[in-house]
Amino acid sequence: MSNSLSPIKSNLADQTKYLLRKYKLRAKKSLGQNFLINSSVLAEIVEAAELRKSDVILEVGSGLGTLTRVLANQVQEVIALEKDSRLVEVLTAELSDFANVSLLNEDARSFLLNKERSFNKVVANLPFYLTSPLINRLINLSPPLELIVLMVQKEVAERICARPPKSNRLAVLCQLQAECQIVSRIPAKSFHPTPAVDAAVLRIKSFGPLPDPFLVELVNAGFSSPRKTLANNFATHFNVSRSQLEQCGFNGKIRAEALALEDWRKIKNCFLDNKNVIIRPR
Repeated sequence: MSNSLSPIKSNLADQTKYLLRKYKLRAKKSLGQNFLINSSVLAEIVEAAELRKSDVILEVGSGLGTLTRVLANQVQEVIALEKDSRLVEVLTAELSDFANVSLLNEDARSFLLNKERSFNKVVANLPFYLTSPLINRLINLSPPLELIVLMVQKEVAERICARPPKSNRLAVLCQLQAECQIVSRIPAKSFHPTPAVDAAVLRIKSFGPLPDPFLVELVNAGFSSPRKTLANNFATHFNVSRSQLEQCGFNGKIRAEALALEDWRKIKNCFLDNKNVIIRPR
């Protein structure tokens, strides 16, 4: 296995432009292709991933193989997904020295529908358009992943790490089972071509099993219409009245974005304990 082209020690901007010229390629805007050219950021991603030799990593959007090569030098296996068949040809040639890279020309969303999996971590420089739907799928995998490290749009990372009174559905579902952290904020100039927005390295580290299904159902219902009160959303999705929510200790005018994680657990337990509350969906 060759270590001679470790991109952390290379000029990533020159390397990226060289490979694009060599294979006569241009980044596809429709696929959200922005290639990382900042070696310091690459090192931050690798450090955040807490790599072990026994790890099997799923990398989504392998691009030109910049991150793939670094991961392959440190772990047991990298399952590299790349949707763009043009880039698969590049990766096949440029990563030929790595026997521990399994390269698949596949969309991550369809790949994750497979119930059987061997990977324990996900590390990726994600196309920005894919972030929210992919994270939704990743946090619902069972058993939970050990660690997810993603390069994502800065606003999305801030949304996932949000706290009350600016919480949201995805933030709550992530934080109910994992520690969500912004490792660093990355300027747009760290990519080629330069995107219109800045990025961030997001780290999601699991600390427990998937949340109780009824708790997830409550969160989904509570955020179903974010501008409505929690009581109105619950009334739409469950046979629960405003007064019954108030009996659990919550203001009838409160919105879901204002609730802390413990508040959601308190509501769940209160509804389950109250024999007058019918929690069956309408």
